[in-house]
Amino acid sequence: MRKVFIGLGLAFLAAAGGPAKADAPGVKAAESVPAELSESAPAPAGPYGSIVFFPTSESRPSDERFRVQAGQEIPVCVRLSAQASAYLDKLSAKAIGFLLILEDSSDPPKRLSIAMGNRLQRLKTDASGCFGGDWKLPETAQPGVYQVADLFWAASDESFYSLRNYLYEFQRVEELEVQNPRIDGEAPKLIRIVTYKRPPYKVQFYSGVLRIRFEQGFEFEDKVSGLEKNSLRVFYRVEVDGTTVDLLEAKCKPVPQSKRLRCMMDIANPNILWGLNKVTLHLESLSIRDKAGNALSLKGAEAILAQAPGSRLEAEFSRGKKWPQKPELDLERDPNVPPKVNF
Repeated sequence: MRKVFIGLGLAFLAAAGGPAKADAPGVKAAESVPAELSESAPAPAGPYGSIVFFPTSESRPSDERFRVQAGQEIPVCVRLSAQASAYLDKLSAKAIGFLLILEDSSDPPKRLSIAMGNRLQRLKTDASGCFGGDWKLPETAQPGVYQVADLFWAASDESFYSLRNYLYEFQRVEELEVQNPRIDGEAPKLIRIVTYKRPPYKVQFYSGVLRIRFEQGFEFEDKVSGLEKNSLRVFYRVEVDGTTVDLLEAKCKPVPQSKRLRCMMDIANPNILWGLNKVTLHLESLSIRDKAGNALSLKGAEAILAQAPGSRLEAEFSRGKKWPQKPELDLERDPNVPPKVNF
């Protein structure tokens, strides 16, 4: 069991002695303090107890997960086995509260903090053996599935005892699946890819200039925040006669009075041999974010087709029938060739 000393005291408990039911942002700093194992008492053998929500509910979810809404009152219960309770009482004879830390699986994780207790009196269980009470889920809680990541037991000597390493010893530790329709926690979705011109595609040759032009339209769905349209980035892999030679970004812009964003690959005077037979463009990746900062990133044909099945992801450009041979400079007439100088 880790004992962590906090210089600022039990900030998560109310200064006036009332129960505290709010997030405690200072806990992260506490976790970074090196831990020390107590030698005063052996850790209890067997299950520690349970951490549950809505303890009086007769129906318990089979997946140990309750679906809740932001702003909802949630009864919280920490039940300890007789062995664990005696162990904690011996370690911290003046236990006054506890702090539950819940985190989701994102990177970095989103966090919820549940603080219970009263710094002016010893923590006691209710008639059902629960340490806890009602806690209000913040209105600003981010959507996600939150699991208990740590349980701090607080004592009046300004120390916390972390049970993080013993959570697996609890018989039941429930989760919260938070829903908040006022907060956009979902990335945009790719709905459709439109190719503006049908094959066959030809490499164009104008006045000695090679040109490849390819246009596609991208349609996304984001019902809550809306798209940050200027954030779209689309990359094509360029293949010449079967060999990949480059990865180029298309130029994208919104289509006026439309949900579509139009992207163009325009390659002029590419680094391509005059003797080439075909150039193939492969849609390699795309990314976009919404106004809430949620990002969609798709890389590779499989990921793109999973959201927009049936889309054209490559375009093959072939050589025209009437192409000049590689130009030969006329050293006598070409004005770009400097005259010979006799020394």
